[in-house]
Amino acid sequence: MARDYMLRIRLNSQELERLKAEAERRDVSMSEVIRDYIKRMPKPKKDSAASIETDADDTDFIETETGDAEE
Repeated sequence: MARDYMLRIRLNSQELERLKAEAERRDVSMSEVIRDYIKRMPKPKKDSAASIETDADDTDFIETETGDAEE
């Protein structure tokens, strides 16, 4: 599977050392340790807020809970 995205994160020295140690223990790259962790995460549910696509950024107003539009 092609990897098209790159993630850049900030770690403190302890986090970096833990990541390096785990990568060395497994004899893999630090990136592979992170990818393995992500693979073990639960898959998001289809109806979760994170997966809902909206066009809110494309509008000039915000709809309030009462349904009234504010500009």
